[in-house]
Amino acid sequence: MPLSLPIHRMPLGPLVPALLQTESANPFQTAVSALADPNVAYLLLVLGFLGLFLELSSPGTSIPGAFGVVALILAAVGLSQLPFDWRGALLILIAFLLFFADIFLPSLGLLTLSGLALLVAGSYVLFDEAQGAAVSRPLIWAIAVGLVGMFALIGGFALSVWRRKPATGREGLVGAVGTVRQTLDPDGLVFVAGELWQATAPGGADDAVTPIDARVPVTVTGMDGLRLLVRRATENEAAAAGVAIIGDTHPATVQEAGLPVADAT
Repeated sequence: MPLSLPIHRMPLGPLVPALLQTESANPFQTAVSALADPNVAYLLLVLGFLGLFLELSSPGTSIPGAFGVVALILAAVGLSQLPFDWRGALLILIAFLLFFADIFLPSLGLLTLSGLALLVAGSYVLFDEAQGAAVSRPLIWAIAVGLVGMFALIGGFALSVWRRKPATGREGLVGAVGTVRQTLDPDGLVFVAGELWQATAPGGADDAVTPIDARVPVTVTGMDGLRLLVRRATENEAAAAGVAIIGDTHPATVQEAGLPVADAT
């Protein structure tokens, strides 16, 4: 007689949705869900515009531009899942356009300040808070402060470069100390910055210049085309440049060099 054992069947109803949810939660959807966070989408949007701004400010680097394009694509994916307002994104775009325009227009920073105001305003209206989406306020102000610091750093560097005395080219020769290779009477040859130059040592208004012998240090005072205008270097100038006064038995004093007393050092 065959034995009949009772079989207990587990109800599958509660497990079916869980199994379907596990199968559907693939990596792509997980990534999209992460991008759909308002803070993440907003951060990617700002970084994308910032990357394009840096690329346009210094063309040829390519890395900021490529990063900006990728960030904007990811931001678009995230924004498509959120209730965002196009006006907010447009204000943020205009803000970065003002940042870029401030590089070429002498606005004394007014365009940058206007851009920062539009950036903050656009960040506040980027999402519809009534539908439960909003950017974290500390994140908005942290980005604004970070941009202020970045622009201040760039502006300070640009100002220091603008104020710096040219170290190369013809303008960089003014003030350089060299040595006479062919007696200046008043024309001759001098060796400055690793090159031989035709030079003239013009005299004062009342008397002619005393000839400056070879191997005597001279200081460049100006240029006339491709000809250097020089004068006898003072002891301080020659010492600072590391040039020894070899051929001159009478080094120039401050008065003979034509310098005011305040410039003696």
